[in-house]
Amino acid sequence: MLTYVTNKVAGETGNRQIPWQSGSMKDIFCFSRCGVSKELAERDAKIARLEAQLQQQTINLAGKVFRDPLRSGSLGPKMVVIRAGWFVCS
Repeated sequence: MLTYVTNKVAGETGNRQIPWQSGSMKDIFCFSRCGVSKELAERDAKIARLEAQLQQQTINLAGKVFRDPLRSGSLGPKMVVIRAGWFVCS
């Protein structure tokens, strides 16, 4: 659980925040069904890493104008990449 939370926070903040932990454990710990819990923790850690990578790519693309090709061969309307959390409706 601690690994999942750490990776989730790091991913959602672009590694600007890392939860503080104190301990000497070097592997995932669980009270029961470790095989299942370890697999889920590893999957969740991988998802958190991928989410962080995707967020970084979105930040790098922010402001980019693009047009997708349509079936007719022409280009669709101009669209702009907006960084997550930066679009506000009022």
